[in-house]
Amino acid sequence: MEKHIKSKDALHLSCAIEAECKYFITTDRKVLNKSIEDVIVVDPVDFIKITGA
Repeated sequence: MEKHIKSKDALHLSCAIEAECKYFITTDRKVLNKSIEDVIVVDPVDFIKITGA
């Protein structure tokens, strides 16, 4: 919440961080534009480009 992210988005991000996820995939531009240290925030297209999935 200190990064001015909505509470539901912050909850999802904190769950991903707690689960030690490497990536957090979202289409929410407000979340994509934030710098999150513990997880890589990407949109679905970039995720596929990065991982080749």
